[in-house]
Amino acid sequence: MAQFKCYLLNRDNHIIRREDVEVEALRHAIAHAHTLIDQARERFDGFEIWQGAERLHAFKRSHA
Repeated sequence: MAQFKCYLLNRDNHIIRREDVEVEALRHAIAHAHTLIDQARERFDGFEIWQGAERLHAFKRSHA
């Protein structure tokens, strides 16, 4: 299992919440973060997945 940090972001890329995630692979951490922002009561506009000091993935909703 690997440890990741998921930072849930607002529209201005400010961190609203942090989730520590322990999963088998990065793709599972990404899927977990998508689930968090889709099901949360709060409005999250994106997320970043980090492992240690390295940002591994970033997602930002497009605002049409």
